[in-house]
Amino acid sequence: MTEVRFLVLTPDGELSENVAPDAGRGLLDTLYRTINCDHVEAVRLGRDGLDATMYVDGDGMLVQLPMPNEYATAAVYGFNGDIYQMYYGTAVFLGGVNRAGDDTSITPKAEIYLRHLMWAIKTGRLRLPGNRGRQS
Repeated sequence: MTEVRFLVLTPDGELSENVAPDAGRGLLDTLYRTINCDHVEAVRLGRDGLDATMYVDGDGMLVQLPMPNEYATAAVYGFNGDIYQMYYGTAVFLGGVNRAGDDTSITPKAEIYLRHLMWAIKTGRLRLPGNRGRQS
């Protein structure tokens, strides 16, 4: 069994690394526990050779979790060049899917890009359109 490596991004901007059992039910259970939810929503990320998937609480926007995750929303903007909604709660970042449709580990390129985005937000070098985002 191969482990799947992923990054966890909390609403306060803390980024940590974790691993889960190989794709399938073990990974899904890990996502539920990590995000603290019963339903996950997958958000495809990628352009310019970056390929990743962000998972968030599928009901987060509906129940208006106490804290929007501006960092996850900024990550979507950074990866895709546009955003259509705010994301709520903890976000998990994996790689893209393989030919079998299974999630893969986050790639080093996507991880470096995500870490750089978080640095840019925390230092005030990146702001979301519409005057959203963190200031230093």
